Amino acid sequence: MAYKALVAIKDANPDMPVMLGGTAGVDFNFIDAVLSEHNFGGLDIVSVHPYRQNNPETYLPSATCAEHVVKSHLGDNVPVVSGEWGYSTYWFGEPTNSEALHQQALYCLREMLFCLYTGRELAVWYDIINDATDNKQEANFGLLIKAGDGTLSPKPSYIALKTWWDLLGIQNATNPDCSYYAVATTATHVRCLLFKCPDTTLAAVWETRDGAAQTVDLRVKHQPAFYDMYGDPYAGVDCATDGVCTLTLHEDSGPVFIVVASPALRTGTCALLLCVALALLTLL
Repeated sequence: MAYKALVAIKDANPDMPVMLGGTAGVDFNFIDAVLSEHNFGGLDIVSVHPYRQNNPETYLPSATCAEHVVKSHLGDNVPVVSGEWGYSTYWFGEPTNSEALHQQALYCLREMLFCLYTGRELAVWYDIINDATDNKQEANFGLLIKAGDGTLSPKPSYIALKTWWDLLGIQNATNPDCSYYAVATTATHVRCLLFKCPDTTLAAVWETRDGAAQTVDLRVKHQPAFYDMYGDPYAGVDCATDGVCTLTLHEDSGPVFIVVASPALRTGTCALLLCVALALLTLL
């Protein structure tokens, strides 16, 4: 059926993008079986739904396997995307308590940052609005809660995503005019993603081990501002030493945003020089 649909769509409009999937989970064996049945040349995207109750970074091994399978059948130009993926607060306890809401926010933000960090630019979050007001799993994936009168209120997950975009200074969601770079570190469990926008250079830095903490030194040329994932000043940083800020990352506190707004960083310099200017990092 998938093959017949692909042929019919491309016959009607060769330029129409066609996506295969998405699978429940990352079922690369199923994808392999489907792609082995026919020549799916012309397919544009393969979608998976990589739901999980643990941290988003655990998606990487299965994503890599799925990409290998797709590449073996279709070559290098057909990406595997997360066409639907989210976290229900139900998985983390009472869906409306602060701990569950914070855990959803932490994984939501890390899901998006992780996908960019690993070069997976398309990730579709599920869901925008809670489906209901009860305490069931399916009702609590949303970024927003809808009251009985139709009023929408943001959950911490919404606030975390909005904080990220606000700090980047993005005015146009369809054309954010920012570039980004994954910064390799020598700390195995620390991830750093660097964004360069017209008026701001921002780094998102986070620890991936459950419940872990790690202290790193940042050598700074321009005094940065540090924010937690909700946009509040981050308390776990000490810049008492001239030119050095000591940052303590806590996995359960979420990513830390480091912001530098300086004309010196808006001159089209390469990613490496941006990293040096931000003093990222003694981990480099």
